[in-house]
Amino acid sequence: MTNFKIIRNIKTEFGGIEVTKLKSIKTGLSVVFINVEAPIVNGYFALATEAFDDYGCPHTLEHLVFLGSELYPYNGVLDVLANQSLAQSTNAWTSQDSTCYTIDTAGSQGFLNLLPIYVDHILFPTLIDSAHYTEVVYCEMQGIENSADARFENEYQHLLYPEGNGYRSDTGGKMECLRKLGVEKVRKYHSDYYKPDNLCLIVTGKLEMNELLKKLESLDERIALKGIPPSHKRPFVDSTPIPPLEKSIQKVVEFPDDDESIGQVMIIWLGPYIHEFVEIEDPLCTEQTRTTIIAKFENVPVEDLEELAEQVFKVFKRIVEEEKDGIDMDRMQNVIQRDRLKTIPFINVITGRNKSEGRKNVVQEYLDKDIPLKDLPYFIQYDLYLESFYGLPLNNKETGKQLSFEEVISELNKETISYDYSLGVGGGFGEIIRLEIKVEVRIQWLKDLLWNTEFTAERLKICATKLLNDIPQAKREGSNMSKTVSETIHYNPNSNKFALNVLNQERILPQVIKSLDTNPKLIINEFSKLREICDILKLNQPKTSWIDNFKVISNMPPLSPIPLAQHVLTESGRCPGNKSSFSIHVAKAPLMVLFELLQACEGLFYKTIRGQGLAYGVMLSISVESVAKKVGFGDGFEGAKSGVIHELVNQESNIQKAAKQSFILQALKNLDASFNRELISKVQKVKFEDLYSILIKYIVSLFLPETSNTVIISTPNNVESIQASFKSNGFDFKIKNLNDILN
Repeated sequence: MTNFKIIRNIKTEFGGIEVTKLKSIKTGLSVVFINVEAPIVNGYFALATEAFDDYGCPHTLEHLVFLGSELYPYNGVLDVLANQSLAQSTNAWTSQDSTCYTIDTAGSQGFLNLLPIYVDHILFPTLIDSAHYTEVVYCEMQGIENSADARFENEYQHLLYPEGNGYRSDTGGKMECLRKLGVEKVRKYHSDYYKPDNLCLIVTGKLEMNELLKKLESLDERIALKGIPPSHKRPFVDSTPIPPLEKSIQKVVEFPDDDESIGQVMIIWLGPYIHEFVEIEDPLCTEQTRTTIIAKFENVPVEDLEELAEQVFKVFKRIVEEEKDGIDMDRMQNVIQRDRLKTIPFINVITGRNKSEGRKNVVQEYLDKDIPLKDLPYFIQYDLYLESFYGLPLNNKETGKQLSFEEVISELNKETISYDYSLGVGGGFGEIIRLEIKVEVRIQWLKDLLWNTEFTAERLKICATKLLNDIPQAKREGSNMSKTVSETIHYNPNSNKFALNVLNQERILPQVIKSLDTNPKLIINEFSKLREICDILKLNQPKTSWIDNFKVISNMPPLSPIPLAQHVLTESGRCPGNKSSFSIHVAKAPLMVLFELLQACEGLFYKTIRGQGLAYGVMLSISVESVAKKVGFGDGFEGAKSGVIHELVNQESNIQKAAKQSFILQALKNLDASFNRELISKVQKVKFEDLYSILIKYIVSLFLPETSNTVIISTPNNVESIQASFKSNGFDFKIKNLNDILN
C-alpha cells in the first residue's frame, strides 16, 4: 500500500517517453517521473513562490536552504554528500513565480540516496541567524542592481503591475531592502510557501519506479510525522489582477556608465485579454493567461533614442494599413515550421548507429542504400553542426541564381532550422572560427554560401557598425572585461583571440568602416572563410550529395594543422603559472582532482571566500586543449574524484553531446574516441599524495607575483584600496583605463 496515487500516466507520441504524475494522499507532495534512457538522472524540485516587496525573501531563502537541515544541521553537508554520489553538486534559481532546486547524478543510486536529504533541506532548513548574516545574496545583487537591464526591468514592472501583484516585486532583492532584511521575515516566508503540497519533485532519467517509490514513501512518512501544515493560498491565484493600460507612458531610466554614446529602448505592452473565451454565457475556460510583450532595442546611438520608438510605431501602422502585404504570412508559416523542426528531433530521434528495438533502423538503411562509405573522398562526421556564412547577397554563376541579402535571409529562414557562428569549439580551440547551420533538406545551401555569396561594401559596413555599437555594452560587464584584458596580455596579435578581442575591435573597426568608404576592394579582398561540413538528412542521396556539391574541393591543398593556444601565446602567456601551463599531459587526472578539491562547493576556496561573504564565487580552469574540460565541483578527496567522473560522463550524456565530444577528441585533439573512458579510469586511480607535487608545481605559482599575471576590473572609487591591499602582498599593479589597454 502506498501513499502515492498516480494522477496521470502518458506516453508521448514521439519517442515513446513515459511521463507519470503522482501525488501523496497524506501530505499533498507531487512527483513527476519522466523515464528516459540516459546516463544522467536529473532532479528539479520546484515550488510556486510569490513576493509582494523588494526584500528578496525568495532569493535569500534559496541560498539559506543549502546551509543545513534538521536531520543534517551542518553547513555544506548536502554538497559534500552530493559530490560523493557522482553528482555535479547542487544548484537552484529563483524566478518571479517559482523557486527550483536541482541535482543531477551519474546513475540512479546516488540520486536515490540524495533525494530524502535534499528534500529535508528544502522543507526543514535550519535558517540560523549566523548563516543569514554571512550569506552572499547582497554581494550577488550588488553586481546586478545598477545594470541597464535590471533598472529597465524594475521600472517596467512597477509601471505595468499593481500593488499586491507578485510580478511587481524584485524577487532577488534590492540592496536597500536586503540591508534591512531580518531572518525572522525569511522564516515566515518559508512557513508560508515551503509546504509539501506546494512542492513538486520532477525526476528524469533511467530509474526504476519501484525504487523511486520506496524512497518517496519513507520521505512522505517523515513529512507527515512533522505535522501537515495548514493549507495555504496558492501563489498568484488570488493576486491583484493586472488592469489594462489606460494610456501610453514614456519613462527615461538612467544608469551609470562612462560611455554615454549608446542606450537602450524597451517598448512594452500587456497582451490582450480575450473576453470571448471567459466572459460568456457558456465559458470555454475559467481563466485566460495574460502575457507581456517586450520589444528591446540594444546599443542604440543616444541621438536616436527618442526617434526609434516613433519609427517602430510607423512600421506597425504601415503593416495595419497594408491589408494585402502588411503581414507576411509566408514568413509566419516559416517561423512556425522552424520551431516545429527544432522541437521534434529532440522528441523522436533515430540515429544511424542505434538499433531501435522492435523496428528497423530506417535511418541507417537510408544511408546504406547510397554509395559505399569507402568511396567517399573525405571524412564526414555525421554531427548536428553545419557551418555556413549568411546575410550576404548571393550570385550563383553556374545556375544564374541571384538573391539579395534580404532574400538570402528569408530563404535561410524558410529552408533551415537554425544558423549561428562562434569562435572555438567546446570552450577551446580559439583559433578555429565555427559557423553552424542546421538544415532540413538542402546541402546546396552550403555550396552557395561557401562560394557564391558576394561581399559588398554596403553589407560589410552595416555589420561593422553593428559590432562597433555592441562594444560599449560589452565593456560594462566587469567579469567579461577581466577576461578580455587577460587575453590581450597572453595572446599575440596574430591570434583569433587577440583579433576578435573587444578592445582590439574598438580600435580596428573604425578603420575598417573608413576603408569601406574609401577603398572597399582592400577590405573585400582580405575576407576568407573557413567552413566545416557536418550533418544532414532527408536527401535523395545523403552521401552522394556531399560529393556532387563539394567535388570542387578535391584539388585543394590539405588543411593546415589546427593551431593550439600555446602556439599563439605572448612571452607573458608562456610564463609558467599564468594559464595553468600547457605542458601538463602527464598530470591530467591528478590536476583535475586537485581543481575539484580547491574550488568545489564546500571546498577550500568556497569556504574561505564565498562562505565568509567575500565574493559570490571563485573558479579555477584548465585549458580544454590540454586537459579536455575545466572542472568545478567536489568536496573531499573521494568527492573530488566523483565530481570529475560525473563531468566526464556528462560530456557524452546524449546524442548531441556525444557527437560533439567525438569531434573534439578525434578531429581537433587527434585523440582516440575512448579518451574520456580511459581518463575516468585514471581518475579512479589517483592517490591523495599525487596532489602535493601538482599543487606546488601548478597552483602555488598562480598566487606569486613573479610567476603570475593578475587582472582586476574595478569601479574607480575602489582602485586605490585594491592596489594598496595587493601591494602589501608583493603585487605591483599598473593602473589603466580600459580605453588605454592597447596603447
